[in-house]
Order: sequence, then structure tokens, then C-alpha cells
Amino acid sequence: NKIAKAYTKLNQDDKAIGVYLKLILLKRNLGDEYSDILYTVADLYKGQSKYDEALSYYKQYIQVKSESKSEEERLSLAKVYEDMAQICQNQNKFDEALGHYEKALKIQAAIYGDDDPYLAYYHDAIGDIFSQQEKYTLALESYQAGLQVRLPRAAEISADLEESYYNLGNTYHKLQDFKAAIDSYNKALQLAVITKGDEDPKLARYYERIAKVYSDQEEYELAISNYVKCVEVQGESDDSSTLQIALWYNEMAKLYTKQQKYQEAFLCYNKSLEKRIKVFGDDHPSLVSIYTYLGFANTNQGDFDRAKELYMKSLDILKKEHPSGHPNIVELENILKQMDTFSQKAI
Repeated sequence: NKIAKAYTKLNQDDKAIGVYLKLILLKRNLGDEYSDILYTVADLYKGQSKYDEALSYYKQYIQVKSESKSEEERLSLAKVYEDMAQICQNQNKFDEALGHYEKALKIQAAIYGDDDPYLAYYHDAIGDIFSQQEKYTLALESYQAGLQVRLPRAAEISADLEESYYNLGNTYHKLQDFKAAIDSYNKALQLAVITKGDEDPKLARYYERIAKVYSDQEEYELAISNYVKCVEVQGESDDSSTLQIALWYNEMAKLYTKQQKYQEAFLCYNKSLEKRIKVFGDDHPSLVSIYTYLGFANTNQGDFDRAKELYMKSLDILKKEHPSGHPNIVELENILKQMDTFSQKAI
């Protein structure tokens, strides 16, 4: 046992498992208790993403403990079912995962009652699986069950309650119940403001979700105002946050374009471009679409020199990424030929 633990501390899990398996045989022959070693071996396999092996040893643990009457050992069974559910979910074996979560939930409820806070976790996990299966009505029922468990302890577990409302918002959005989605996101947002303050970057995820709902309702100004809030609270702490801001400016530009507010779209695309260049430099493949759009926009505004410069940037990037004759390369080359051939007035 000490040798196996030493191998584990050295991150030599295969050697640790080999020793543990010898120990299982030894204890089994001696008639000693060995279920804890079965669980340890299963956990090690799970950590290595060897899911079939992990499931095999979890099942052996359940066989050994299935007749147990003690509260502690029944709770250990709930934890094993939870671990098995997570593995099955990772393997996209959703029905099996649901079965394991439901067994864990049943054990937990039998011991602590239907209002035990940890039941909310199981309800949420079941809701997540239904969402992955696109069974949104069933997901909604599970998320609501989790919410009902948490509500009586709202003051103690506001972060968990916040997550419940967020999950409900996502599900209502999928079901196209836009009013309920916005209501749920706003409740999550209010809780987040209470615990984090009104300038925390984590608030951006709620503003973004609300913006997407308004966008789907074609309420573009409300969507844009929420994207603006995303930018305001995000801050540029690293490249990832800078790129996220670029994405939001890009979304705002699209919404302005849908409203035929081209000047505002033009400004947002420029801001998006600035952020992307800050991270990637000026020749990254992700910049092609923005360079091309701004080329068109500058052409329409009569700034032909700037338009040509932007088209050339797009063309240079495309030539590095694609062989000559690629449709996008041909299209840009034709545009540049026209700009060289015709007068500015003709263009």
C-alpha cells in the first residue's frame, strides 16, 4: 500500500495501479476488506482518461458495497454513481449517465431528505445532459427542480442560485421563450452584482447572453446596448480578453449593418480590427473578412487609397493560405484590377 502511494506521489500511476492490483489479490485471498482499493484504482484510471477500465473497477466497488446499510457507505455509493455518470457523459453515453445520476440522487435524498442542497447539483447535472441531447423541456424541468432546492437557502448559496438562473436562461432561450430567458438572465445578473460588484468582468457573460436574446428578437438597439456593457466591464487583462472585446465589436457591427447604419458598423469593425491586430499582428488569417468589409466600406465612402490598401492586405494573407485560383483570391484580384483600370468616378 505504501509503495503504491509512493508511485502515485511520483505521478507514476501505471506502476501504482500495478501494485494496487497485486494488493487487491492479496487482500481477497486473505479475506480482508479491499473495496477502498477498488475505488482508488478506478480513480487513477479515470485520471488517465481510461474510462472503460475505470468503469469496470467502479462497478466492482458497487458489487462489494451494494448490500451495505451504513449511511457512510451508502453515501460512498452515491459518489461512485456520480463518478460513473461523469465518465459516461464524457463518452456521450447519455442514457447511462442519466441512470447513474438518478441513482446517486435517490441515495442522497433517502439519507438527507428532498431538500438537501447537494441534490441541486444532481438536478443540474441531469439538466446538462438533457441539454446536450437537445431535450430542452426535460432540461428545464431538471433546472427548475435544482432551483427549488436552492431557493430556501438563497442567502447562503447565492453563487449556486446565480448558476441556476443562468442555466434556466439558456434553456428558455433554446425553447425560444425569450421573455422568460431575459428574466432568468437578469435574476442571475442581479445576484452576480450583489456578490461581485457592478464592474466585475464576469458580469459580461450575462450581458452577452441577454444581447443574443434581444438579437434573436430583432431588437437590435437593446442587443447593442448589452454588448456595450460587455465591453465596459470586460477590461483588457490579457490577449483572451482583448479578443473577446474584438468579437463583441464584430457582433455590434453586424447588428448595425442589419439596421443599415453603415457608419456605426464601419466604426465597430475598425475597433474590432484594432483589437485583433494588437493580439495577432496585421497579417493573421482571421483578419481577412474584416479587411475586405472595410475595403468595401472605404470604397463606398470614396476613400479609394485606403480601400485598395485593405484589399491588398486581404489578398496577401489569402495568397499565403490558399493556392492561386482560389475563388476569394480571384474575386479580390478582380476588384483591384477595376480600381486600377477605372477612374474614381467610375468606381
